Amino acid sequence: MKRFSFLLIALFSLLSTSNVKAHDFEVNGVYYEIADATVNSVSVIKNYSNENVGDIVIPETVTYNQIAYRVTSIGEYAFYGCSGITSVEIPNSVTSIGNYAFGGCKGLTSITIPNSVTSIENYAFEDCYGLTSVVIPNSVTSIGNSAFRGCSGLTNVTIPNSVTSIGSSAFYGCTALKTVINNSDLDIEKGSTSNGYVAYYADEVIANEFKFELIDGVYTLVKYKGKSVQQEETTTFDSWTSTNKGQGGSTSSYKYTFDATVGSKLSFDWSVSSEASYD
Repeated sequence: MKRFSFLLIALFSLLSTSNVKAHDFEVNGVYYEIADATVNSVSVIKNYSNENVGDIVIPETVTYNQIAYRVTSIGEYAFYGCSGITSVEIPNSVTSIGNYAFGGCKGLTSITIPNSVTSIENYAFEDCYGLTSVVIPNSVTSIGNSAFRGCSGLTNVTIPNSVTSIGSSAFYGCTALKTVINNSDLDIEKGSTSNGYVAYYADEVIANEFKFELIDGVYTLVKYKGKSVQQEETTTFDSWTSTNKGQGGSTSSYKYTFDATVGSKLSFDWSVSSEASYD
């Protein structure tokens, strides 16, 4: 009977630890797993022994056995349920934030996502109630399903022009999300459930960018404030002056002030001077 009881206890222990992923080493309470030994890269994984708390700063490199490893990803469940975490700083070496990486971090109020990150995976920040704002860098191309679901404290978000997809319910339950700035090519409309509910609760969606394409050697305006420009309304510019040929033969000239350059997209502000004439 004692032997049978011992076997049951051993089996229970095995089952209860079967989902625990072994780490390769620990630095300052953060667990790391070697992702690729050939290039000395590591991923942050879940610390099942102790819950991380306070301000977390993940370094760009960590040293183990006199070998420097580059931190390239925040793995699945890395900080899941760590409600005592208040802020996280992610290094510029990280390219992906895994599924549920910060899910349930209810005390998280601030996070720095670097320009190296290209993907925010499913449920990455789900139920981070304390998060009030997030800056998604201009390197991120995809935001996963339910990535920010239930972040009820989130009041504003900017979708950069690099984002090409927003997963299902990515912002569902973000009831305080009232301002959405859309710099992407996605059609984001106030009150819509598309694009992961990002603008479902919004009071305003601001598309504050002109989009130009180089056509026949001339930069041509193809989108204004997030809306496509019709062919007859196409605006071209040479240097700093543009001419808009509208319907009815009207011609309007505008002068722009340079604001920012991102790839083929140029952002401008209107200057005070403009001229209009009719043919």
